[in-house]
Amino acid sequence: MAFNGNTKKPLRWAVYDNGLKIYYEGELVGLIENDELHHLSAEILNLLRWKHGKGAKKSPAEAELS
Repeated sequence: MAFNGNTKKPLRWAVYDNGLKIYYEGELVGLIENDELHHLSAEILNLLRWKHGKGAKKSPAEAELS
């Protein structure tokens, strides 16, 4: 479960045979099909690696905490 940034109401999602379905207030609001889901997850993992992975550059605020 995630939260909608504007209203703080829960967004729910589930993976099905035909892709990732996104629900808001119990209503289906989006579908990311399997062929797109693979590309999307690869991009997200790549971004996370560069932001949080070994050798990632930290922001000045994060560097002060270390």
